[in-house]
Amino acid sequence: MRSLLRSYLGSRRFPREMSTFEVRRFFTLSSDDRHVLRRRFRSRSRLGAALQLGFVRMTGTTLDAFDYVPRAVLEHVGHQLGMSAPELTTLRALYRRQMTLFLHQRWACEHAGFRRHDASDVTHVIDTLLSDSSVTLDRHRLARQAREALYARHCLIPGERGIEDWVRRAIYLVELQDRRHLDEVVSAKVRDNCIRIASRNFLTICLTRFITFSVTFRVTTHVFG
Repeated sequence: MRSLLRSYLGSRRFPREMSTFEVRRFFTLSSDDRHVLRRRFRSRSRLGAALQLGFVRMTGTTLDAFDYVPRAVLEHVGHQLGMSAPELTTLRALYRRQMTLFLHQRWACEHAGFRRHDASDVTHVIDTLLSDSSVTLDRHRLARQAREALYARHCLIPGERGIEDWVRRAIYLVELQDRRHLDEVVSAKVRDNCIRIASRNFLTICLTRFITFSVTFRVTTHVFG
């Protein structure tokens, strides 16, 4: 269940399909949500703000594009607000003014308790990745763990480039720690011998492949030349 609820973290768009459980889990408004929406926004703007609220709770990001919104989500949110589900063209028209979109996104983040990450959050994410690196160094899994760590701290999840930078930094630190540990437990003489043996084996492999290629080339030239 936990992995299901976290599968959309970092997404910038709605998935093409959502289960009834997922729609209700993320887009059911509390009585406080509905009260604030009615007090804060005009009727024609409430559904857009409510969508932003549900989306940030589902993904840890704001909804920037309205190229697609599942009909089930529109109907579920519209029913709670006492209005019929609008067409997507209506929603797009609502956000022709960029300021309206910005205001709805900012309100949704504040109401849901999400904020932008700071240096302490980055440190926490890196520490989390370092502790998880004893289990895996798979970049995709580490990226998922970074998003989960941010979400747990109610931080907005940045784009893929930011997440990848943190993953690379964590992997670098792990490799650095491993190298230092190796230097402590293995003498310089043993390390040099290992490097010399590895280099010799590498040269042997290269020479073998070169000879094989040369023989094959000569045979082919003799038969077909």
